[in-house]
Amino acid sequence: MGKQEEMDAGPVGRRLRLTREAMRLGQREFAARVNMAPNTYNQYEQGARLIPPGRATQLCDQYQLSLDWIYRGDPGNLPYKLAAAIKAMTELSSK
Repeated sequence: MGKQEEMDAGPVGRRLRLTREAMRLGQREFAARVNMAPNTYNQYEQGARLIPPGRATQLCDQYQLSLDWIYRGDPGNLPYKLAAAIKAMTELSSK
């Protein structure tokens, strides 16, 4: 068996930030709803640390997200309004 590749925390953090901003929530409120310390959540969002699957699942349960979105960037299972808001934000930032 070869060494397993580590996932890059940067893109995961950017998706977390996009999601939170699309929901119009601050970091403290977003983290508090899943009993997560704001500084811990900030590290995930900044890409300093990769969010562990257990914590990501808590976000999925609270905010109707999917692990495919968080880790792979696949918005297919997100609620329509959230996916549309994220898409619009992404398109605006790329212009």
